[in-house]
Amino acid sequence: MPAKRSLNDLAERKLMLVLQSDLHRALLQAECAALRDRVEGLNEVRKRARSASPWVMAGAAAMGLVAVWKGRKLTGMIPVAVAAWKTWKSLRSG
Repeated sequence: MPAKRSLNDLAERKLMLVLQSDLHRALLQAECAALRDRVEGLNEVRKRARSASPWVMAGAAAMGLVAVWKGRKLTGMIPVAVAAWKTWKSLRSG
């Protein structure tokens, strides 16, 4: 009887592992779908940025470098970005 019980335990363990792997597979598929949606959103932003002036792209890159160089947090860069945007708009319109 102990051999039969051991086989039952192994079969239950195998079933548990199969179910667990199915669950993980489903979770990975859901995460991949969510990631795909996010990437599509980034592609839309990239397309809009490419249609904008090359100066906008250069300015964004420069601001990113300044943020990294100064070591500021993003929240500290928001006023700088707003000021730069207002200056750029005033120069472009005037």
